[in-house]
Amino acid sequence: MGLIILLFCVTTKGNAQSPTIDFTLNDLGKDRIKISWKNTYETCVQLAVQCSFDSLKFFHTILNAQSPALPDNGFVYKNNHPDSKIYYRIFFVLNGGNYFFTRSKSISAETVPAEEPAPIITAAPEEIRIEDIPFLSRKRRVNSDIISSENPTLKKNSPTTLAKTPEKKFIHIYFHSKDSLIQTVEYPDYKIFKDSISSKTKDTLYAISRYDVILMPFVPKYVWKPSTFIFTNHTGYVTINIPDATMHHYRIVFLEEDGSSLFEIKHVKEAELVLDKTNFVHAGWFKFELFEDDKLKEKNKLYLDKEF
Repeated sequence: MGLIILLFCVTTKGNAQSPTIDFTLNDLGKDRIKISWKNTYETCVQLAVQCSFDSLKFFHTILNAQSPALPDNGFVYKNNHPDSKIYYRIFFVLNGGNYFFTRSKSISAETVPAEEPAPIITAAPEEIRIEDIPFLSRKRRVNSDIISSENPTLKKNSPTTLAKTPEKKFIHIYFHSKDSLIQTVEYPDYKIFKDSISSKTKDTLYAISRYDVILMPFVPKYVWKPSTFIFTNHTGYVTINIPDATMHHYRIVFLEEDGSSLFEIKHVKEAELVLDKTNFVHAGWFKFELFEDDKLKEKNKLYLDKEF
């Protein structure tokens, strides 16, 4: 079976110029980094800020901008690894599928130099050689016979081959759904976070993949308590019982369950009052708001039986 390889191509037309977008990093103290950028592309449909401990690889997203096309934007990032050098870059996606990355920067260094300017990549199905795509031509296969550029005679399985650096595991934590990313943390930090959620809250963490978890907040069940001022009595009629009705100005607004207005009693002049069921048109739940001297005293609801 033939092997089909789909490759991206570098566009050489008007929208393929080197990106002019730049961003700045400011140290605000207390491990807070302000990341700001100017976007000159009005057709930007996605913008993600990424960071890594390496200037060229292992980047992960720390922010997806809600309004990617804004010309000026930024946010403050809490750096949980103040003793490590962290690199930042911005990933842009333009209308039509074109995308590119900015050069990476760290808070204590200038833009990381690269051999070529960052290209805009397009998903056009045009065939192109791997050598023509800068970031693909630099990749190397781990299990292939690679001759070291420092020592041409050094091949795989050689006893002097450099030891492989252990890859760090990052866990992506989302809130309520995978559309809202809270934070990306290393696995040891995630274990501390997980233990804290388990021991100090009633929230729940759901693992949806090996490196993705969703934080579901605990929502207590609502328990309805009848009002002592406005309620249905044993005969099923709505009763208003306000002992000091003559001492204050009381006003009651009755509403449908969806919040639409039903009727209003502008001034309650008696301590006890029974309302006719016909005022409520139908059976079911009704909301009400009780005001004392134009200040909201109670907001509750009541239920009327089907028998009229």
